[in-house]
Amino acid sequence: FLDRYIYSVFFFSLGGRHWVDNAGWVNASLPYCEWYGIICDPLVTGRVNNIEMQLNNMSGTVPPELAKIQFLRNLRTGSNPNVTGTFPPAILDIPKLRDFSIAYNNFEQPLADLVPTRPERSVLGRFLIQGNRFTGTIPSEFGQIARLSYLELLNNRLTGTIPAELGRMSNLERLAISGNKLRGTLPTGLFNLRFLERVFVQDNRLSGPLPTTLENAWRLNSFSVYQNNFTGVNRGRQFCEAPDSVLDNIVIDCDDFENTDVNGFCGDGSDQLLRDCICVCSELQPQAGASEEGAAKKGAKTRQLAAETRNRRKVRGVRRAREKV
Repeated sequence: FLDRYIYSVFFFSLGGRHWVDNAGWVNASLPYCEWYGIICDPLVTGRVNNIEMQLNNMSGTVPPELAKIQFLRNLRTGSNPNVTGTFPPAILDIPKLRDFSIAYNNFEQPLADLVPTRPERSVLGRFLIQGNRFTGTIPSEFGQIARLSYLELLNNRLTGTIPAELGRMSNLERLAISGNKLRGTLPTGLFNLRFLERVFVQDNRLSGPLPTTLENAWRLNSFSVYQNNFTGVNRGRQFCEAPDSVLDNIVIDCDDFENTDVNGFCGDGSDQLLRDCICVCSELQPQAGASEEGAAKKGAKTRQLAAETRNRRKVRGVRRAREKV
């Protein structure tokens, strides 16, 4: 009875009668495991594992009663921009919650509210809250969530610096914190993480040089830092040519760095096969007196080199697969 009550509150709190799909909801003759978006454990009758309500025209506020679903593993309510107010913090303390995605809703509150009470015990693997109005600093407690692999905080209203504790997230694969008002430098320890693949910090107020520890991030394949205030030597080619590098793209502001390649490429397509990547300069402008035709040719060359790099990587992958056979 309690579970059915919780889902009924969820339905009415979030405008269920106007959802794109509300099949089965609040139907007294239908088990809630058959309601749209509710996914139950196939081995345990009535135990809800997932709530999947993305892009469903929900509106209103998320009820705190949802925190009583103690076996919930995945909560995905993203892309419902009329879901507003504050998100109930107690939901983050659900002991089995692994996938938390409320991206592109319209929540407004301090990000610190969403840190689990005991982060060291949390099993969260994905934390996706991009496109909301969360404020304050990035809590250092995220560094205690050992299983966290995706941390996506982009396009909010976050301020302060990037905590060094993020460098303790041993399973982190993807960090996306672009589109905020973060300042300070990039933590050097971040790039010592062995599983790190993608880092997006563009469109902030970060400064200082790019950390040389980038060379240690041997799985890193995408790194975007443009629209910041970085200074110093452009080490794009150095990172591309590092032994065992798998970088595909480093997107930077070329004219903010010294020693930028004249043609705008940190990796010009002629690097060794196992070390090639392309550094795309996000705001590459033609030099004074350069013609529009020249600028167009330069852009075409960038696209050509990018395509060549992708093709070479496909060939390389086929070769490696054949070698394993």
